[in-house]
Amino acid sequence: MVCGNVLVGLPPSRSPPLRGGFCARGAHWLRQWASVKARIHAGAPPLHPARGVTPLDPQLYVRPSYDKHSENTMKQLGDLLLPDSLQWIDRYTQPVTQTVVQTLAGTPVVFGSPQHSGWPLTLVAEAETTWLELTTVATLLAMAGQVGARFPLRWDDFACSVLFRHHDPPAVHFKPLWPHHNQFTGTIKLMAC
Repeated sequence: MVCGNVLVGLPPSRSPPLRGGFCARGAHWLRQWASVKARIHAGAPPLHPARGVTPLDPQLYVRPSYDKHSENTMKQLGDLLLPDSLQWIDRYTQPVTQTVVQTLAGTPVVFGSPQHSGWPLTLVAEAETTWLELTTVATLLAMAGQVGARFPLRWDDFACSVLFRHHDPPAVHFKPLWPHHNQFTGTIKLMAC
């Protein structure tokens, strides 16, 4: 492509200024680019950009294959498989409880301890990353409706027992992407027990 008097899409060292239209070198690059585009559209691997004739290694075009729910990347609440793109937004917070009391003299007294249970786990499905199916939403609502029920949570290599945080309402909140649609975003509030 010619823009001004420089060929666009070529490295600056490869795009000589044009005098009165095309130069031989610019026409050569355009013909080479056209042949690369034709090979790509025909399903063949593109030519090596530096030499123009050697095909690239086919290994470069192989995408890694992986099982979405393999042993190391599973996200599961009870028997329900959760989407891989669901986010645990408070995963990297400090589970420490602390209370500060002031004496009559005004000196603060701090009591603290590690929190082994009762710390929050908030799972979020945002519109940009995760959409929940209607069946998943119905299952989560049924699980949240069981007062005091504990469920095993498995998140990659982490596992614990959780219950819904009904003391921090709403414990589950879902919103359809569009009205009368079967895809939802939302928040699931849990706590470790």
